[in-house]
Amino acid sequence: MNKADWLEYFEAINGRPATADEIKQALANKEFEDETTVVYEAGEESVVEPVQAMKEEPAQAKEPPVMPQTPPTSGARISSSNFNKEDIKEKGKAYFNWFLTHLKNPTADKFDGQWLYGSVTLIISAFLLSAAWMNYLSRFLMSIANASVKDMTLRTTAPEKYDLFVNAVKSELGLGKVIQVGLLFFIIYVLATVLPVIIDRLGKNSNQSFLLDWGRRLVISPIFLVLNGAAYLLSYLQPDKLIISSSYFEQLLNFGNGFSSFVTLSNLIKEVPALKSLQTVGTYLAVLAILGFVVLLVSLVSNIKSSISVLSRFYVACCSVVVLFAVVYFVDKTVVTTIFKAFTSVYTAAF
Repeated sequence: MNKADWLEYFEAINGRPATADEIKQALANKEFEDETTVVYEAGEESVVEPVQAMKEEPAQAKEPPVMPQTPPTSGARISSSNFNKEDIKEKGKAYFNWFLTHLKNPTADKFDGQWLYGSVTLIISAFLLSAAWMNYLSRFLMSIANASVKDMTLRTTAPEKYDLFVNAVKSELGLGKVIQVGLLFFIIYVLATVLPVIIDRLGKNSNQSFLLDWGRRLVISPIFLVLNGAAYLLSYLQPDKLIISSSYFEQLLNFGNGFSSFVTLSNLIKEVPALKSLQTVGTYLAVLAILGFVVLLVSLVSNIKSSISVLSRFYVACCSVVVLFAVVYFVDKTVVTTIFKAFTSVYTAAF
């Protein structure tokens, strides 16, 4: 039996490979024939290669096995995800505390320059005010489209015109218009809060960075968010359905051709009880918008604490108010023109 056969036989009998000592003992017991060269020296039989092999095999056995690299477990990812959640939770809590603190006391704190919180709040406030007015107007137009006259509606009598009307309302007073008008409102907010910062720098009355100084003026932004959020919710009080007589319905269908149509609408509101909500909800929104402007104006004047060259603080504040009114006039004119065009486009598309 040669060595290979013996090894195979040993593994079959014992269920494991033979160790180096067992191979050496089997060779000594002549259980298999050695295939290596036998060297005779001084009458002694010296086995060369098996001994060398047996000396090398234990050394090889001592080498640690190479373990396959396993992909990283999801523990790291879970830990990172938990960290992100905790981080977001902490930042949300800090923002909420900042919001409540300055809602109760909206005064510029010397050590509070959270411009990021304030700017985000200001952006949301501007778009909420825009969304409130667009939602109010679109619901009014939809009330005309859904008007019921003698148990008949535009949707049942003229479905094609109804679809054109609805699509025109969504196009002219939808998300695109909300963004457009919201940016205009945001310009007013930014101007009223940035002007005091610029004046302080011109008067050399500030040693803070521009963003930190601006952040101090943004502590009034929580008030705008509350007012404009309330305006948005109130806009849903405007019904999107009407029940009116046929004569009034025909007048509503002719609405939308210039400023004279708004005069016609104001007369209809006095005559048609179903249109009273249009005036009521519009009044609510106007009051909230005026309150927001008053807060903005008071904040602007109170934050101006520097004089510029020969101009005293009083005249600097007066000039700032004039600039703000000019910008507000421009923005309001642009918004009203945009709304007139939207109404005209809706009626042109449908009728």
